[in-house]
Amino acid sequence: MVKYRKKNLEKVLSHLTTTEGRAWAVYSLSGAGKIPQRFIDEAIKFYENTGNPYHAFSIALDAGMLKKAQEVALVEIEKCEDKGKFSTAASLARDARLVERAVEDYEKAQMLKEAADLARSAGMKERAIGLYEKLGDLSDAARLAEDNMMLEKAVELYEKIGRYSKAGELAEKAGKKEKAAQMFLIEMESAERSGNLNYAVIFAEKLGKEDKAKQLCTVLAEKEEKIGNIESAARYAKKAGMEEKAKQLYSIIIKKNMKKDPRLSARYAMEAGLGEEAIRIYSKLIKKAEKNKGFDYAISLAKEAEMKEKVKQLCLATVEHYEKELTTETDYYKRLKLFERVGEAAEEIGLIDKAMESYEKGGSFFRAAQLAKSLGQKKSAKSYEKLSWLIREQWAD
Repeated sequence: MVKYRKKNLEKVLSHLTTTEGRAWAVYSLSGAGKIPQRFIDEAIKFYENTGNPYHAFSIALDAGMLKKAQEVALVEIEKCEDKGKFSTAASLARDARLVERAVEDYEKAQMLKEAADLARSAGMKERAIGLYEKLGDLSDAARLAEDNMMLEKAVELYEKIGRYSKAGELAEKAGKKEKAAQMFLIEMESAERSGNLNYAVIFAEKLGKEDKAKQLCTVLAEKEEKIGNIESAARYAKKAGMEEKAKQLYSIIIKKNMKKDPRLSARYAMEAGLGEEAIRIYSKLIKKAEKNKGFDYAISLAKEAEMKEKVKQLCLATVEHYEKELTTETDYYKRLKLFERVGEAAEEIGLIDKAMESYEKGGSFFRAAQLAKSLGQKKSAKSYEKLSWLIREQWAD
């Protein structure tokens, strides 16, 4: 688009001898440059007087004269409304930013989707929800109510469209416990009738119906075992309180995975409450990892097994091992990694000073800052943080 200087337009428009010619030029150049105000006013008046309100409106709007544009638009809007041309009136009202009038006219024109969307974009929440309801789009109405924390309305709408779980969650959030329980009960009964028992269990637990949950889990355990899904059967049996059956099923899983993935077997043993068996498997794995100098792996195993003393012992061994490596390692980047590992192991067992020193040597200044903060060393923390940010900015450049 060509832009014109105000002085140039003043000169060019002044050479025109007719009001109509100047008005047409202003309309054609509207938005293209700084048209002198006197020509804009003249053009608007001309088009108002000659029955061309759309041109007058367009010029005023492009010139940033919103009030004048709305004044012009309202005259035409009222004419359209009187003739029953509500869709035309609505479009003009929307362009003139008379949003409420536009929404009202769209509704009168039975253009409910346009009315609802416009009301929504303008922040007219309740009006928009009402229009979506009238349109029959309860899903959009419910989402809008939820997004704007109109929880009771959202609950009502989600219930109407059969989303009882969602309605229950929002009722809980709104502190409506009885309503939430009612929704969860409907969801549980519906899931049970349709054979979706695992889903029904979730809602039985939400409702605090322990006996019902156990009953459902018993049926599920039997069903899962029959189709060979032993893992699920074991879990449901445990939930159902069938302790012996659960142990029997877990034993099958543990044995099945022992050669292929002994760590998984150990996890299943922990899950089953077979503590001694789990510790036996974990201990064997940890011993093997230690032998191969796999300290990080050994520590993760000990953590899983909740062997606190062993974790401490392994972390100390890790610190000693990597510090020994540092005495001979000369590669710069490998040394950084070793300092980081020493820091992590030392931090794990509460050797904060040792960890902070290692992080500093390895250039992990952000982690050092976090530890300095925990020790109340504000000046050190601030220095570490500043260094961390300076280095990041340098690398970013």
